[in-house]
Amino acid sequence: MSKKNRPSQIPIYLPEIDLGTEAAFHIPEDESAISVHFSDERHFRLITEAVSRERAMRMLFPINTGLPPYGLMDRLLAKMALEALAYRILSFEHDASIAGGIKEVVLDTQLDELRNFARTGMKPKSWPYHQRRIYDACHAYVEDNGELVQRLHEFDILVTDHSEYFFVIAILGIEFAINFGGPEISGYEKWLSENHYKSPLYAEKTMPKLLLERG
Repeated sequence: MSKKNRPSQIPIYLPEIDLGTEAAFHIPEDESAISVHFSDERHFRLITEAVSRERAMRMLFPINTGLPPYGLMDRLLAKMALEALAYRILSFEHDASIAGGIKEVVLDTQLDELRNFARTGMKPKSWPYHQRRIYDACHAYVEDNGELVQRLHEFDILVTDHSEYFFVIAILGIEFAINFGGPEISGYEKWLSENHYKSPLYAEKTMPKLLLERG
């Protein structure tokens, strides 16, 4: 999405295009453009409206349904959680009040189970995570300067009142949460119910300073 009269650098993602929809693609010899023709009028309208609205140079079409199965998605989330924790710690290493720094993440035995699962996918064979949609994939946000932007991803780390740590990330509007401490997700579901199911990505409890507090 972009300012007026400027083509977008972010591709439009069109999840509304149904899997199996028939379409004809034509690429001229000079490869100057690709034309797409849908026999279904609804899909044609979705495409033309999106291009007219977003002035996008690129478009993404879903080629399958659903998300990666357990054994893939849970390991991906485990890896992202560890990297996000390291990134957050590194962002505050200049703060003399924070002891240990990145070495604490590397050497902390409490993270061994999550680390081993991310590496091997074994013991346990799966790691439960929470998943839900919190906004539409193509939702537009207005920045302070008036520019429309698409939020591709955002993450934070939730620390609950029970000292449970959860990595929370939204990818194109789908929120995922995984527990740093062990293969269970009930603590996150409890936090959601106690906080009117508001995403922790927009809650004050996930301010960076809480991540680094020690009791």
